[in-house]
Amino acid sequence: MAGAEGSMARRPAIGAHDRAWGRLIGRLRGGAAPALVSVVVLVGVLPILLWHGTVAAIVSAVVFGGSFMAGPTAVTVLARRMLPQHAWTSGIALLTVAFSVGQAVGPLISGLLSDSSGGIAKGLWLSVVLLAVSAVVALVQRERGAAEHRHQDDPTSLPVPADRSAVRG
Repeated sequence: MAGAEGSMARRPAIGAHDRAWGRLIGRLRGGAAPALVSVVVLVGVLPILLWHGTVAAIVSAVVFGGSFMAGPTAVTVLARRMLPQHAWTSGIALLTVAFSVGQAVGPLISGLLSDSSGGIAKGLWLSVVLLAVSAVVALVQRERGAAEHRHQDDPTSLPVPADRSAVRG
């Protein structure tokens, strides 16, 4: 029973965490949300690499653990803003597959590096580099404008020339 009670006690904290990330992610535009999540996860990896001891491990666990699942949320919000509505399901599915591949391949490569000379630090530094690259790539993502949303969401709409005087001849 103690396990179930402990689980129930954590639910409000998890819900508050999800709401906080959700609000923040909802306010950020373009690729800023996935970039922020990547940077926070990167910061969560650093304490264990830079310092030794229990405090570094706890700080790393709290920062990393409190942020890594915000990544799929941020990418889902970005996909909904960047894709026409009819493409949301396939776009989010593709991004979920990409996330899953990363979740499988990343630890494999990190583990191989960790087994070589340099130990686990080598694999964790790879994580830091990949997270930094993902933050930079995310920052260049831009949202579509409202007119672009309307045009791509309606397959029957035709493009409207910007300068109507050119149409009149």
